[in-house]
This record gives sequence, structure tokens and C-alpha cells, in this order.
Amino acid sequence: MGINWRRGALRLWTVASVMWCALVVIVSSEQLNVAWPFASLQMVHVKFSDTETWDYPAVWGVARIEADLKRRIDDLNRKDREWLTKIPEARKAQCGPAATGRADRVLSDIDRALKGDLADEECNKIFSVTSGQLAVPSGWETQARDAPMSIWQAIGKLAPWAVGPPLLVMALGIALFWALAGFRRDS
Repeated sequence: MGINWRRGALRLWTVASVMWCALVVIVSSEQLNVAWPFASLQMVHVKFSDTETWDYPAVWGVARIEADLKRRIDDLNRKDREWLTKIPEARKAQCGPAATGRADRVLSDIDRALKGDLADEECNKIFSVTSGQLAVPSGWETQARDAPMSIWQAIGKLAPWAVGPPLLVMALGIALFWALAGFRRDS
């Protein structure tokens, strides 16, 4: 009874492949931030103002969240411009910067604030709408990048490294056995 090289090589490859996959998982587990399968959904909190925060699922990623932020801010800017068109010109002139320049307007605002005669909310809104547009907030991107990935995303990242080398070794082994089978003596 001779040695069955094919069966032995297959068993050796199976053991080595399982050990390789375990090694890939162990080494990469320290580097990957993976959420438990039934953990609550991670959220990205985008602070829009002192009183308003917009929440997004972290799985959306930076590009999708940023696109939605731009869309929402464009809507707000459009609504502000539409609101401004409904305000009479006399009221805009009363609240807007003085004809002598913006610095005089700021000084008059400071003077009114010191006297206790603060500008009303409508004037503040007119000033903010005429002085510029709302912009996409920044500083939230790290929340999306550092959020734990799902178990399926981790499997997708690890699969090529865990399965690729054993499949390559198997292909080389099959090719080697096929080539060596050509050197058998004919009986």
C-alpha cells in the first residue's frame, strides 16, 4: 500500500488554509473597527447651528452625507432669498447697512446695543441673508470615517486576503500534480 500523495496534499492544504484565514482575521482584528451584528446604528451628528443638529447614519459615508447637506442648505438659502423678496424695500433700507459704509453700520449697532436698543429679529435675518449664504458645516467628517463598519463590510475587506492566497496555492498544487503525472512510467 503506497502513500496517497493527492489526499495528503489536499488535507495539508485544508489545514494550512484554515490556519491562514485565522491568521488574517487575528492580525486585522486589531486594525479594523467592526460593530457587533446587532448593535445600534452609528450616527453622525452635524452641528448646523447652536440650536440645530442634523443626524445621519454613518453607513451613508462622507460623500452621501455631504451631498445631502448641500441639498438641504441650498433649500434653506433659496427659502431665505424668497423670504427676502417679500420684505418691502423701505424695511430693507431701515435694517440694511448705512449708505456711508459697513463700518458705520457696525458702530451704530454697537451703540444701539450699549443703549439697550437691540435690532429686532427681522433686521438680524435681513442682515444675515443679504451678507452671504449658508455654508456646509465642517468637522463632522471624522465621525463618518471613524464609525465602526458592519460585519459584512469587514468580511468584504478581508475575503480577498483570507481566501485569495489559499486558492492560489491550490491552483499551483493542482498544476504541479498535473505536471508530475506526466513523468509516470507507462505500464
